[in-house]
This record gives sequence, C-alpha cells and structure tokens, in this order.
Amino acid sequence: MRAVPPVYSPITLRALVRGVTALGAGRRALATVEDRLRDRYGTRGILLTNSGTSALTLALRVAARLRPGPVALPAYGCYDLLTACHGAGSTISFYDVSPHTLGPDPRSLATAVSEGASAVVIAYLYGFPVDIEAVRAILSESAAVVIEDAAQGVGGLYRGDPLGSHGDLSVLSFARGKGRTGGGGGALLTASTDLARALDELRDEMTPGSRLAPLSRAAAQWAFGRPGVYAVPRALPFLGLGSTHYREPGRVAGMPETAAMMLASCWDAADGEAERRSRNAIEYARRLCVAGLQPVAVVEGGRSGYLRYPVLASRALPESLVNRTTRSGVSGGYPVPLPLVAPRPSDHAADRLEGAAALASRLITLPTHGLLRSVDMDRAAAVATAVEAGGSP
Repeated sequence: MRAVPPVYSPITLRALVRGVTALGAGRRALATVEDRLRDRYGTRGILLTNSGTSALTLALRVAARLRPGPVALPAYGCYDLLTACHGAGSTISFYDVSPHTLGPDPRSLATAVSEGASAVVIAYLYGFPVDIEAVRAILSESAAVVIEDAAQGVGGLYRGDPLGSHGDLSVLSFARGKGRTGGGGGALLTASTDLARALDELRDEMTPGSRLAPLSRAAAQWAFGRPGVYAVPRALPFLGLGSTHYREPGRVAGMPETAAMMLASCWDAADGEAERRSRNAIEYARRLCVAGLQPVAVVEGGRSGYLRYPVLASRALPESLVNRTTRSGVSGGYPVPLPLVAPRPSDHAADRLEGAAALASRLITLPTHGLLRSVDMDRAAAVATAVEAGGSP
C-alpha cells in the first residue's frame, strides 16, 4: 500500500483546528502572516491573495501599468505561469531555460529584452536559485520590471537572502506542493515604496477568497498526503494526481483568514522540512553517481530549496514516465515547453528553445521531502538509474 507523494508541505491536525477557529478571527490571522513575511523577506509592501497564480496575475497587471509591453516568460516551467499571463491579458515573449541550471539562458533572455519585453519573470523551478546578478546585468540598459516567481523557492537562498526578496515584485505560493502551505493562498511582495502604494490600491479593490476551500484542501492533505495512505487517492484517476494540466484563469481574491491561520501555524515546520529536503538531496547525490545522469547545478552564491531533486537523463524518457508519477514518487518534469501548451499554443521560434525542449523530454525529478525513508530513496534512485539505462520505471 505504500506510495510516496511527489511533494509534501507539512500540515498538522493542530493547524486544521486553528483554521476552523479562524472562521471568526477576522484580520488577526492575516496580520500574523504579514508580520512573518516582513521579517523573512524585508518587504515594504505585502498583498495576500487566494493563490500564487492570483499573486502573479496582479504582479503582471502592476508591471503593465508601469510600462506596457510584452512579458518575457521562461519557456519551461509550471503551467500556472501561462494561466497568470492569460488572466492579466499579457502578451508573452518566451526565453529559453538552461537544462543545466534551470535558470535563464543569457543569450535568449537578452534577445527577449532587446525585442521590447517590459517585464521579465524569473522562476525558481524546484527551488533552484537563478543568477539574479547576471539577469540584472542583462537588464542594465532596460527599464524592464523584474518579477520574481518564488512559488517553489521555500528554503532557497541567493547571496544569503531568501528567494522571494530579490525582484521588483516577488510572488509566493502556499499551495499544497510548494513547501509552505495553509491549504492555499499566495502573496505579492515588493521592497519598493512606490510599488507598495500600488499594492495598497489593489488591496482596496479585492474581496476575500473562499474560507472553506483551504480547510477542505488542507484536511485532504493531512489525511491522505502520507506514504502509508497516499496509494488511495493515487488510485483514483479522476483526481489527476502527479499529472500537469493547464488551468484557465480563476477569480483573483484576497487570502481568507482560515488559510492565514493554518499558514502561520505551520510556518516553523516548513522551515524544518526545507532542511530535511536539503539533507535528502545530499543523499541522492551519493546514490546517483551514474554515467549519463546529470544533476542540475546550483548557481554560484545560491542554495536550492530542493522542492524536488532534478537530474537530466542522456536519453528521452519512456512514455510511462511522461506526465505520470511512479509509486516511488519519481516523475518526469513538465511534459512540454510552455509555448506548446494548449489551449493557446504559441508559434514562437522553436530554434530558440532547445533547453526547454531538452528539459521536457529528459528531466527526471525525485521526491526529497521529510516523509522519505532510506528504502524510499533507494527505490527512487533505482528508478532513475533504470530509466537512464533504457528500462521502464
């Protein structure tokens, strides 16, 4: 019956109970989360939202008010990047992603900027930091707004500062698989006084999100998100667990107090979980000394949060691993580059996106969370090794 979840964010029964009591807590729970974010990220402006996608949608709208024009988006990453752009009505210009670091390909990013990108989204895929100094150097002669998507960045650092504290605008997500959760929610941050005023204006326009939805999601995660019982929801195909699909833009709203209370209750546990992920990544590095499998490198000055442990195979993945997750928690990455994602595929020049194509066809990701046993890690490493050898996972 044991099946390993691909990702895990700590949620406790105590947090669920506190979430229920927060139904009448009003602003207090939200203020607690804002204080936590201010202490962690040194931010001046904070806007709490009902999801990370909503936070990115609002970031794109704010950027468009400052400087209208296309948004430079990584050509490989979470499909919610597209959802946010479509929700904001943004025109998209894609830049390629290095399969070796998961960061922007410098030449491709420079091309996107030279073609008039007014905002650049950088994303920390699986918690891996981006060389932000190199990005800023490329943008030195541009007025483009840097939007930092740190939805997967919990536990990661760049130059000693947490991922989520480096952009003109920074986005966080507190969904189930993002490392820190309250059953949902997101945040838009800025260190700029001027942009902080823009976030204050947006806050006055927003209505609260659903208070019950985060509770139901957190309860399901607490009940079924452990290896001993995860086989039950995994066996229900209509849930689509472990697969990636495009979602149409939804309602943009504020964070409900229920999500805020659960998030605050699990904050310290999420920090401890990030440390366990880092230790497990070290163990994978020891187990995966296999010719052909190439671990993704952490950029100089950075530390990964290792939401998952990504390795690049020397060959295309078997169909049994594309957009699927094995019982060991091993899966491929996102199955296609973003320009090819339905329902709005782009005709962006494919010859610029070789790195994204390589990641879509050859990236293997392994679970890193603290629920893993040594035998689970052995099995995950064996699956990756078998795939590299040309076998089935």
